[in-house]
Amino acid sequence: MSTELVSRNSRNQACQNSGSSIASWKKVNVLHLFNCVSNFVPVLSHPLLKIGSATNVRVTTAPLTLSTGHTLPTGTRFGFAAWAVEHDPKTSIFSPTIQPNTLPPSQFDGLRFYKLRKIPGNENKHQFVTTSPESLNFGHGNHACPGRFFASNEIKVVLIELLREWEWKFREGEMRPKNLVRAMTCSPDKTAVLEFKRRKA
Repeated sequence: MSTELVSRNSRNQACQNSGSSIASWKKVNVLHLFNCVSNFVPVLSHPLLKIGSATNVRVTTAPLTLSTGHTLPTGTRFGFAAWAVEHDPKTSIFSPTIQPNTLPPSQFDGLRFYKLRKIPGNENKHQFVTTSPESLNFGHGNHACPGRFFASNEIKVVLIELLREWEWKFREGEMRPKNLVRAMTCSPDKTAVLEFKRRKA
């Protein structure tokens, strides 16, 4: 997450969400910041940053016949292609028909989900903890992660601390390194070096 805070100018985008200036964040109450960060956190699950290319990986314990007529034999390991689903420009998240000024899934937009919730009828949709066939970060259906609400609040608390109290940057002349892709896993380069210091009071 820290590499994204640096490379995406995340603090300015989160402030833009809240209508606050960077300087005023020290004085704004934490509840307001919590709501502000709630608008921003979903972008950290953007497909460009996604940890895995598949989700809800399971193993069949008996033959399973799909609606297409295909049968998965006992012992078959399968999952949902989250990476492909969340890169699909035809979904409600990325569709230019639903959100005319949306950026394509290949481009990072720190306010993507904030703008989606500004559309009438979407006020309670597209939350970080929302699960749907188009949002598979925490799985979906009966087996969706039950701890996602707690995890979401933890991330927001940490993000508020990082945005309010610390300054981050890459070393001089360096940029965000490419993600590391291994089998079905895609993750930030853990060897990346960041410089940081506590903000002055």
